[in-house]
Amino acid sequence: MKKIFILLGVLQMLMIAVIAQSNPNSTTRNGFSASLRGGYDGLPFYNNNTPYINYKGGLAAGASFNYYWGWLGLGAILIISGTAHKVIIPLVRMPAMR
Repeated sequence: MKKIFILLGVLQMLMIAVIAQSNPNSTTRNGFSASLRGGYDGLPFYNNNTPYINYKGGLAAGASFNYYWGWLGLGAILIISGTAHKVIIPLVRMPAMR
């Protein structure tokens, strides 16, 4: 049930993104575009596939700079992520070799 709600949320965001990208009133022009973004990177869903790594979420920020020639563009992205992880490997004492 939880996966269905997540899937519906992702589909809704994709539909909004597609609608936001299509603007019938705009004319195709050359020019620069810049955008800023920010948010929180939550805990990843690895289903305990990595038991010796402790993940923590954190703030994230980013920016993108683009130049467009009509519908074709070239851009650069800068992402700063504050997520942290810590590797926790248990120490196992090896038996003494004779």
